[in-house]
Amino acid sequence: MGYGHYTGGTGVRQAADIVMQFTGKPDGQELVQDANKPYGLMVSMGGNDRTVVSCVFKKVS
Repeated sequence: MGYGHYTGGTGVRQAADIVMQFTGKPDGQELVQDANKPYGLMVSMGGNDRTVVSCVFKKVS
């Protein structure tokens, strides 16, 4: 889902969403059903459809 941000803004927002899910404090969103998963995945496609970034996040205890 795109947020209509400036270049790079959507990716930053997606990363922040994952961190908020990991900490159990989703900003205005429902917590994922199994928030105890150790990994999160983010995939973001750039505005020209030629730039794709994927990041794997690991929850630290």
